[in-house]
Amino acid sequence: MLSKQIDFFLVGAPKCGTTALYNALSQHPEIYLPAEKELHFFAPDFYPDDYITWEQYDAQFNKFSHELVMGESSVWYLYSTEAPKLIYRYNQRARILIALRNPADMIKSLHSQYLFDNVEPYTDLSQALAHEPERKRGELIPDTVYNPRILFYSDIIDYYGYVKKYMETFGKECVKVVIYDDFARDPMTVVREAYEFLNVDCSFEPVVRKVNIRKKYRSDILRTLANPPFTIKQFFRKLIPFQLRRSIIKTINSLNAVECDCGCESKVTEVNILSEHHRKNIIRLGELIDKDLSVWLK
Repeated sequence: MLSKQIDFFLVGAPKCGTTALYNALSQHPEIYLPAEKELHFFAPDFYPDDYITWEQYDAQFNKFSHELVMGESSVWYLYSTEAPKLIYRYNQRARILIALRNPADMIKSLHSQYLFDNVEPYTDLSQALAHEPERKRGELIPDTVYNPRILFYSDIIDYYGYVKKYMETFGKECVKVVIYDDFARDPMTVVREAYEFLNVDCSFEPVVRKVNIRKKYRSDILRTLANPPFTIKQFFRKLIPFQLRRSIIKTINSLNAVECDCGCESKVTEVNILSEHHRKNIIRLGELIDKDLSVWLK
């Protein structure tokens, strides 16, 4: 059983540097993070009941010993309607870290990841965006996808409401937003600010590496093995323990991945990614977090 409450949660967003930040935090001797990201225990609206049990979740923290603070990282917590209140119910004093990125860059990177993960059939992002209305009606959802909301790209890049919800739930002083461009430009400063936010020694210097570089897949067969139709996944969840499932999927993906410098299979024809609604909410977000985000509007 957990010997102490989890102190902080890195709640997203996807493709915004969360893995690099997670790695930097996990190196600190006063911070404990489990080896696995994306546990999503507090997001039952995003994952099926059998995705992870409390016993499996609890086991991720069994190596905690002397560290001062303990954390967890799951990128869909930002978008889950359940996660803020469930995390708050679990620990009202929890601190929340949120990493965000220019929406136009984030959405392209996410689309490329989805192609690799076998959850997006449209290689052209503009097609995927055009089909959002049908997908929101429950149509054109691939059988590898459990929760269609992960395909609602225009909702995913509409950060303002999600950040505001966490600030309203936990208090503005308990929520820190990290901007991807700041992290890429000056990682040590951003990491030290995160250490300070978590009340650990800010003088520690981790090794910060770029991770989750865009990749393409070698084999369609391996891609399908890593992420088969949901009904097949559900069957194997009953037979294969959580940790072993994760290990198998990581091995398959590692064998199947080829790094690339651009969008790989992902294509983007001329498309207006940001609507007027998005632009207004970028301005609101900047005001909320006291940050000039005007570069995102260009």
